[in-house]
Amino acid sequence: REMLITAFDLDRELIADKYGEEMGIVDARNTVHKVASRLIEPVVLETVATRVAQIPPQSDQQMEMGMKHSIIQDVVVNEVYLGGDPPLVEELGFGEGPKGYALMQYVMAYHENDPLCMQYTSSSMHKIWQAAGLDLGNMNPPAVGNMPMDIPK
Repeated sequence: REMLITAFDLDRELIADKYGEEMGIVDARNTVHKVASRLIEPVVLETVATRVAQIPPQSDQQMEMGMKHSIIQDVVVNEVYLGGDPPLVEELGFGEGPKGYALMQYVMAYHENDPLCMQYTSSSMHKIWQAAGLDLGNMNPPAVGNMPMDIPK
């Protein structure tokens, strides 16, 4: 969280005034649900699938996985969070553009281990990974790594 404050020059006073130490759990769950719902909208999944289909064949599976992951990140950030009218970060009350996105990440980081927030996030991300042709269940665990939205085992 400290990195986000520094990197995006977030206003500590604004955060303290608006959220105190943290956003309440009910609001956080509602926010994560709204984000997860947006992530699995057909247009988002179709955009990921279409862009991934345009990747030229790769002989290196890790390179291909990295390219797919980059597409997912681009669609999630630029079309889900920052795209739309109004953009999701504005609709959720976090402000405009990258700074609003950073503020949302800062505020929501406190709740990333909440079981319901984790469930919403992991199920929506699973659908996006499927749209990108990534079957994480069949991949080499060291290659996949520990995704931030994974449910602890």
